[in-house]
Amino acid sequence: IENMNTVLDDNMLLCLANGERIKLNKQMHMLFEVQDLAVASPATVSRCGMVYMEAVYIGWRPFTDSWAQHKVVRRLPDHGDFFSQLFETYVERVLKFVRSECKEGVASVDANLVSSCLSFLDALLTPEMGVVPDKAGLSKLLRRIFLFAVVWSFGGNLHDSSRERFSTWMRDEGIVTELVPDFPDGVSVYDFLVSAPAEPEDSSKEAKEAALAKDKETPPIQSWGDVLQEFTYDRDSPFFNILVPTTDTTCYSYLFHKLVNNLSHIMVAGETGTGKSVMVQDYLKNAGDSVVSISAAFSAQTSARNVQDLLEAKLEKLRKNLLGPPSGKQMVLFVDDINMPALEVYGAQPPIELLRQAIDQGGFYDIKKLFFKAVQNTSVVAACGPPGGGRNAMTPRLMRHMCMLWVPLLSPVSMRTIFTSIMSGFLSVFAEDVSAMSPKIIEASIDIYNQMCQSMLPTPAKSHYTFNLRDLSKVVQGMLQITPQRCGTSDELIKLWSHEMCRVFRDRLTGAPDRTRFNDMVRKGLADHLDRTWQVADFDELAYGAFMAPDPDARVYEPIAMDQVQAKFDEYLNDYNVSSTKPMNLVFFKDACMHALRIARILRAPRGNALLVGVGGSGRQSLTRLATAIWEMEFMNIEITRTYDQTAFREDLKRFLLRAGGAGNASADNCQTVFYFSDTQIVKESFLEDINNILNSGEVPNLFEVDEFERIISSVRPLAVAAGKVETRDAIYQHFVQLVRENLHIVICMSPIGDAFRVRCRMFPSLINCCTIDWFNEWPQEALLSVAQHQFAKVDLGTDEIKAGVCDVCVAIHYDVSKATSRFYDELRRITYTTPTSYLELLTLFLSTLAEQRLRIAQQISRYRGGVDKLIATNRVVDSMKAELTEMQPILVQAQKDTNKLLEEVTRDQEAADVVKEQTEKEEAAVGEIASEAGAIAADAQRDLDEAMPAYHAAVDALKSLDKKDIQEVKSYAKPPELVQMVMEAVCILLGSKPDWNEAKKLLADTSFMETLQTYDKDNIPEKLMTKVRKGYTSKPNFVPDTVGKVSSAARSLCMWVRAMDTYSRVATQVAPKKAKLEEATRKLNEAQAMLKEKQDALAEVEARVGALKQKLQAAERKAQDLKEKEQAVQKKLERAGKLVGGLGSEKERWEALCVKLEESQKNLIGNMVLCSGAIAYQGPFTANYRSELSAGWAKQARDVNIPCEDNFSVTGVLGDPVTIREWAVHGLPSDQLSIENAIFVTRSRRWPLMIDPQGQA
Repeated sequence: IENMNTVLDDNMLLCLANGERIKLNKQMHMLFEVQDLAVASPATVSRCGMVYMEAVYIGWRPFTDSWAQHKVVRRLPDHGDFFSQLFETYVERVLKFVRSECKEGVASVDANLVSSCLSFLDALLTPEMGVVPDKAGLSKLLRRIFLFAVVWSFGGNLHDSSRERFSTWMRDEGIVTELVPDFPDGVSVYDFLVSAPAEPEDSSKEAKEAALAKDKETPPIQSWGDVLQEFTYDRDSPFFNILVPTTDTTCYSYLFHKLVNNLSHIMVAGETGTGKSVMVQDYLKNAGDSVVSISAAFSAQTSARNVQDLLEAKLEKLRKNLLGPPSGKQMVLFVDDINMPALEVYGAQPPIELLRQAIDQGGFYDIKKLFFKAVQNTSVVAACGPPGGGRNAMTPRLMRHMCMLWVPLLSPVSMRTIFTSIMSGFLSVFAEDVSAMSPKIIEASIDIYNQMCQSMLPTPAKSHYTFNLRDLSKVVQGMLQITPQRCGTSDELIKLWSHEMCRVFRDRLTGAPDRTRFNDMVRKGLADHLDRTWQVADFDELAYGAFMAPDPDARVYEPIAMDQVQAKFDEYLNDYNVSSTKPMNLVFFKDACMHALRIARILRAPRGNALLVGVGGSGRQSLTRLATAIWEMEFMNIEITRTYDQTAFREDLKRFLLRAGGAGNASADNCQTVFYFSDTQIVKESFLEDINNILNSGEVPNLFEVDEFERIISSVRPLAVAAGKVETRDAIYQHFVQLVRENLHIVICMSPIGDAFRVRCRMFPSLINCCTIDWFNEWPQEALLSVAQHQFAKVDLGTDEIKAGVCDVCVAIHYDVSKATSRFYDELRRITYTTPTSYLELLTLFLSTLAEQRLRIAQQISRYRGGVDKLIATNRVVDSMKAELTEMQPILVQAQKDTNKLLEEVTRDQEAADVVKEQTEKEEAAVGEIASEAGAIAADAQRDLDEAMPAYHAAVDALKSLDKKDIQEVKSYAKPPELVQMVMEAVCILLGSKPDWNEAKKLLADTSFMETLQTYDKDNIPEKLMTKVRKGYTSKPNFVPDTVGKVSSAARSLCMWVRAMDTYSRVATQVAPKKAKLEEATRKLNEAQAMLKEKQDALAEVEARVGALKQKLQAAERKAQDLKEKEQAVQKKLERAGKLVGGLGSEKERWEALCVKLEESQKNLIGNMVLCSGAIAYQGPFTANYRSELSAGWAKQARDVNIPCEDNFSVTGVLGDPVTIREWAVHGLPSDQLSIENAIFVTRSRRWPLMIDPQGQA
């Protein structure tokens, strides 16, 4: 509204959040109709004109006048003034008395009561009730109807304490006798009904006379007892379908029927446990085919969206903007706990406002497309408790549309009637003395129930102490599990009754004082009602179960001895661990067995849901898993992740509901499912809203999408048909919901610590109403001792006495801390808790710390003992080295002498070798000169040869290139050319043949001619031949290869050969003297080299001898050096050993003392570790004084059971490492004892540390 202040201004400007501004027309006006101005600001109020409407000025008469003038005249044209006169005569008187003398169950306004009266009249003034114009005796019938309407409209909302007063006043004022003169005396005005007079089936005279006679026989006024139906117990009917008719249920069913048929809206109010929901549900169940219903249960977290989703899902879409029931039917929306939704910031309850809009304006707006959806043929029946305890006062804006009915507490007579009828019917097949106990047992049950309601009142610490008839019915339901074979005597029946009373009432009690009071109630009830003077011990530890037989089909509910229970649970646990991927390690002490029995009992019961209340580590989840395995059910829970939200939770819920309802993957015979839900998994409180809905109605509105809904219909259809249900979609879905309620067992675990449990119990009533509560108390001493013995069974602690003592000390530590927490709170107002988790942490810490410290101490002893042994061994080594050094002195002197002698000998031989070497070097120089001269001569000759050799080689190569064809060409000449002739003649001369052509042809004919030329002895050509060749041939200018080649290629090659021989012969002539000189020089060189070789051999012999001496000298020197180095090394070792022994001489004594101390601490290790583990597990929240007191007390208890420990025990002294503590101090940790202990607790604890640190030291 504040955002509209600019609209209410003169400029009429609407400012939107996106910055856009919209100007409104001057013709537009705004009209607000509000209940009050509690949340309106002066800015808004000052912009509006105010008109205050007071009810006193309008009054109630406009309602009655309008009704009499318009509605009545349409039915009874002549009776408008008749009813106006009745209203004027009686309404004001009744209103005045109600307002001044009576207490209403729910606050109302006058117009509300008057309109309720008109609704009753509308419902009763029908032809079915005999109200037709011109009927004989109509006036008498109308007055009776008017009295009935006045009683239930003005008196129907009165509290129990005012009803008798109202009835008496109505008689004393004469109103009853004025309206119904024949009203019987002594009958309450609430105990009569208006019935239709008998009508003949035909209009014959005889039929009318018979009808008149029958009417005379019928009493003029009928009480509710006259029309009460007789109850017959059906042994095959489920317990939840059993309803015993009483006058109250008959009365209210009649009222519901009349008002709903009139499309009136009803508000049924009453204290918790008065049966409001049961009566409404029973009426809806038996309302006939013309009525269909929707059930919903509100909680503190219910939102308007939840309600709209429910209506849109359940009502049929008749048109786009019209919702309603199927054609020809009427819809009834039953809302349980309608006043539970939390108030929003402006004090409204959005879910209720949406319902009010649907009733007042006939519909609501579509959220997405914002068009109005009308709702037709729908009545609202709501149930609520009085305001308080999480319930809020209802807005009058809704209540004015309702006919309000207050349901009084069930009278003892009605309670006896209901439960005795059921019990007697069940026990009718038992032994006679057993069945005769039925009335007495019900009387005792009601007596104890009333005592519990009066004495065990809810408090902030015991918010779940709200008892109602559901609890009494659970007692009876539990007893209906027994068979005649297991209950043959009255004593056995009474034991069963005692057990069921304890399970329903005592298991939810929080402490020993309350349990003692309850046990006294039961003991007194046994004596007063059942003639049994039993003591508490006779019924305190009774155990019943149905799991002893291995075959599930053969299991029956029977009493069990505790030792049998423990053995059977061990057997089930072993079976579970074999098949489970997460085996459990459980100790079945008595308390654990009792809790497991209770959970198993709850899971076996139809619609059995459990609320397990206890601190962390109590074993709630483990025992639930075991009980689930016993009944071969499916254990399911949710896995919380960082992104887990409402959508993920809804997906998990779908999975659970589909499986339990037979639409999942499980077979139809194996749908039993346990949904385990812990308060640590409550990411959003809306999770509990969904669970609240499932507990109440078995479904979550609008949970399934269209395709999932179709899957449910198709999967459940065969199951519904097999159960005899009609094949309509609604019937099939209702069967699915029924299967969910029967097969899904919800186990909710909550911690009583803090306000969360109390707040949730108040906000979500189904947690209490629809669950059986089991309160997990602190583990008793026997339990703690059993767990410790189990944990230490396979641990080596020395003797059995020591092991037993350690177990006792662990138990004592836990109990000492429990006492200290109370004193801690009293003195410092600080709260800390001891839980079984802390105790298990103590045991686990003890085992791990003991193993760690055993290893550490053993290593330290080994290290110090090794140090002492090293010092002793070092002393022995020093003595050995000293002796070795003494023995080495003469060896070192002799080695020096031998070295000097060798050095002299090497010097002499070296001098002789130097003389020989000098002579040899001179000879080598002379030989070198000779070799140089020979080399120069050889080089000169070679240069000359190099001149001729290329021509020679070219000629040889040319010869090699000739083949037979070339030779044949030359040979074929009969008369060769001149140049060919000339070449062949030169060749003949060189070969020693006659220089003519014939001789040449002969040579050419020789097959070895070419080889002869190639191997020609060029070095020994006769000078005579060469001179002849030079003169006659080579000197001629045309005797050249190129010229000859023009004539014949073969002749060219031969020409080249001749010229080459000429060149070579000329060069050889020049080289011959040089060769002779070279041979002489070579001879002298060889002689000199031979002489030099002799001298070099002599020198090598001398040098070899000197080398051998040098090697011997080096070996001797090396040996002397090694001895010297060894001596120096021994000297250094002696020096170091002296320093080591001297420096650690005192340490040896300290180490020996430390070894003794460590061996002593090894004896105290078990005691020290128990105390340290206790300190780490428990002492963290305590101050220094408390810690020291606790440690001192634990040390004394340890010594009392002969467990040695430190005399002045401290955690720092036992577990503190000085180096680590010093490092902590460097990083800023204060050096006081408390801070150091805190650091040890943080680093040693296995759990995450929570550091409460106002000074920022952590």
